Amino acid sequence: MNAAILGLSPVEFVALVAAVLPVPARRLPPGARRPVTLACAAVFALCAVVLAVSGVRWPVVPVLAGGALALAVTVPPLFGRHAGRPARWRRWATRLGSAGALVLVLAGAVTAWALPVPVFPEPSGPYAVGTTVVQWTDTARPEPATSRRDDRRVVVVQLWYPATGTTRAAGRARYLGRTEREARTVARGVASYLGMPGLVLDQAALATTRSVTGAPAADGRFPVVLFSPGLGGVRTQNTACAEELASRGYVVAALDHPYDSAVVTLADGRVVRTRLSATGDPAEDNRRAAGWTAVRAADLRFVLTQLGRLDRGELPDPLAAHAQGVRPPTPIATRLDHAAPSGTPTTQLHEPIPASTSTRPLHQPVPAGTPTGRLHEPVPASTSTGRLHQPVPASTPTGRLHQLSGSSTVAGGLHHPVAASTLQARSHQAASSSTLAASPRRAAQPSALAGRLDTGRVAVTGHSLGGAAALLAARQDRRFAAVIDIDGYPRDPAPAPFPQPVLALVHDIEPGQERDYVRRLDQVLSLSTASGYRVTVPGAAHLTFTDAPLFLPPLPAVVGSPDGDTAPHDTAPRDTGPRDTGPRLTAAATAAFLDATLRRAPGDLAATLSAYGRLTVL
Repeated sequence: MNAAILGLSPVEFVALVAAVLPVPARRLPPGARRPVTLACAAVFALCAVVLAVSGVRWPVVPVLAGGALALAVTVPPLFGRHAGRPARWRRWATRLGSAGALVLVLAGAVTAWALPVPVFPEPSGPYAVGTTVVQWTDTARPEPATSRRDDRRVVVVQLWYPATGTTRAAGRARYLGRTEREARTVARGVASYLGMPGLVLDQAALATTRSVTGAPAADGRFPVVLFSPGLGGVRTQNTACAEELASRGYVVAALDHPYDSAVVTLADGRVVRTRLSATGDPAEDNRRAAGWTAVRAADLRFVLTQLGRLDRGELPDPLAAHAQGVRPPTPIATRLDHAAPSGTPTTQLHEPIPASTSTRPLHQPVPAGTPTGRLHEPVPASTSTGRLHQPVPASTPTGRLHQLSGSSTVAGGLHHPVAASTLQARSHQAASSSTLAASPRRAAQPSALAGRLDTGRVAVTGHSLGGAAALLAARQDRRFAAVIDIDGYPRDPAPAPFPQPVLALVHDIEPGQERDYVRRLDQVLSLSTASGYRVTVPGAAHLTFTDAPLFLPPLPAVVGSPDGDTAPHDTAPRDTGPRDTGPRLTAAATAAFLDATLRRAPGDLAATLSAYGRLTVL
């Protein structure tokens, strides 16, 4: 459905035209009226059959209903079937039927335009793009969102990487999941989390991207970019940016954070839903937000360690299953993973943590020459093992997916240190639910990505709460060489100097507005001992920097309306219209910063970034 017209596929658009034309055709001379109306009826019937076979999208149902009504009031008079009825009755029936048909067709057309199947921008780089999904378990880090003592933290990671060959349309990856069922589950879960009808995101679940699942990786060593989504967000929320970066020679690893992301599908098909909620108390919600930020930062550091092992060939090959034709798992149920014992109230799954518990970083900075196996410093035995979350009242309302950056109220929990990590890996393509463990003594089959991940050149990025996690992870772990905060309010409880250059992309903030957000952000950016850049994008909203403009109504209050002067200028084909301005701008500004910091590309970075908005250098 990439060739869309006003949100409609070519067949849907032709059906719409055939549904509308019979109404004005009534005004044609008798000699032209009959052939035009009958031709429209034939075309409409053919399109309806094609759509019935291929699948009718719900926004198109009013169009088909309106077309059927229009033909019902315009075709019979051509054959004189109602000649015996009063002329006035026939005229009024035709007029009312024609008006109703036009209303239905217009309603369907507007809905399809407002909520289209997203069409992703064509990446502009020299590489084709491949993608795969892996699942990794940190066996030494307890899962803070459950009460089971043997439960360990699991993360699901989607990789986009430079690939060989072409991105064939037939092999392109789905947008929201590995399978149609997973994509629908994620779409409905995110919509439910946001308090919206499930139908709103159904069209996004139908989309395919520009990357090919399991495509062979291109030769070379590529810088790595880690990404954490917004509060309640999912790993795919910035797919357009990830694909653009991969086409330019970066490997992008985006995380699902279980019990934080709205919906996470595990390798065995189990579905984990978010447990975040707000209390309404700003102080408590800020404390929880800081705790969830710490959990995400620990996830990012753990994934970086795993990527290093993947590069060395110590983990199972995430592309081998694709090469062998093994199908990815299908969700088997919509239920919580690692559920509490029967009868345990949900509000009791989060045990309080003593106020004296330390919130210091999980991983200490790694001195030069430290063996990989010692990257995770052990915590003294006296350290409290209290649980992550405070109890959440049953009446607490569910939080929002994209918390406005200037707001100080989001949901979260407390993070606590854990013992040294014993790492375990599992590829999502495995046919069984067994864990594929790897160890230095018994290395797994080398990955097709082995030797291609340059973990000496790594950037950490994130949107909203994910941006806050990126800032915290960079301060705690100097393996990260650069950091990008995409419209995220900093949540580090103890800001301190850090050596990485940092970029912050910020939605349009008028002078004097959201002063606490700007003040806090500038305070953290100024702690960089390298360079700090804040780019305020005119006309941008919080969701401008995600894929949301591709499939949500193009209303400035929802997805923003970035100024044309700040839109990226590239030569890539554009078949998505103005909807892709935000995703393209995000990718272009991100790539410019990464090229300068990870690849040492020559040029004036400040001048380049100033093309995307109002630049402040700190």
